[in-house]
Amino acid sequence: MKKSFYLLTIAALLVAVLTNCNKDIAVTGVKLDENSLTLEIGKTKTLIATVLPENATNKLVTWVSTDMTVATVTSSGQITTLTIGESTIVVTTIDGNYTAECKVTVTSEKPNEKGVIINGVKWATRNLASHGKFVENPEDYGALFQWGRKGDGHEQRTSPNYPTNDNSNENGVVSGSGLDTKGQIISTHAAYGKFIKQEDEPLDWCAPQNDALWNSGTATTPQKTFNDPCPVGWRLPTFMELESLFDSGGEWNELNGISGCFYSDGVNKLFLPAAGARWSNKGEVLGTGTDGYYWSSTKTNYNLYSHLLHIRNDHGHVSSSHRAGGFSVRCVAE
Repeated sequence: MKKSFYLLTIAALLVAVLTNCNKDIAVTGVKLDENSLTLEIGKTKTLIATVLPENATNKLVTWVSTDMTVATVTSSGQITTLTIGESTIVVTTIDGNYTAECKVTVTSEKPNEKGVIINGVKWATRNLASHGKFVENPEDYGALFQWGRKGDGHEQRTSPNYPTNDNSNENGVVSGSGLDTKGQIISTHAAYGKFIKQEDEPLDWCAPQNDALWNSGTATTPQKTFNDPCPVGWRLPTFMELESLFDSGGEWNELNGISGCFYSDGVNKLFLPAAGARWSNKGEVLGTGTDGYYWSSTKTNYNLYSHLLHIRNDHGHVSSSHRAGGFSVRCVAE
């Protein structure tokens, strides 16, 4: 009798153990080893996701990037950065749809640029070729940026026009939901990466106008913004810094066969090529070899334009222009 009782008890325990062994352990959450990252273009980083609890039965997850133009992510959590910008990497559990996020900020590479000092201001010796990248040589023309825009491809001299890719007069201003929280064109908009034509006042590529796209400070105390296309350690010059350069006196000449203006304080010398400009009404590049236009980060006080330095062989001056024009950028050290 006792033997039968013991056998029944053991059998019951075995059933209980087997039942518990076959019972799934539900997922209660997921976490990442990083909540935010700042990476240079072309870098990789693998995020580690931990599914909770540790003994959860189904630990499968999926990965997505909210902006694939900025950074991609593989099924194993490896991030690859592509362009300057921001993207959020989201991991989601298959069981329960729990999520965790990591904000990724992609910056430019640290440039190999020593710069030269003219009247107390350190200037880069080369124009920008694109967002966060200098051209190879001091005489290279480089990119033509619309004022306040970060580099998204629109700054390339042969980028397509918007809204129509021809040389007709048009108004392609972007506003509302077409702009992100930093005042830039969203990547899904038809104008992204294109030169925006504009022929009506105030001759700006965005509406409403935003005076702080490249400088959230002032002309005397500039504050570089996320949109500033200059590389790490560099920023757009202010109106007063352009004036200081101009006051050093310019000499029109050639460097390796390219026309432009030399500025010097008697010790150091800086060359600005006559890179021309892209006019907003039709999107044409004109004046290459005869004129150069260099943006500042400073708005004018008397109208809705922004300051720039205009160079040419018979005269030059610090002036202003409408913000839809495509002009060169020569950075100064932060």
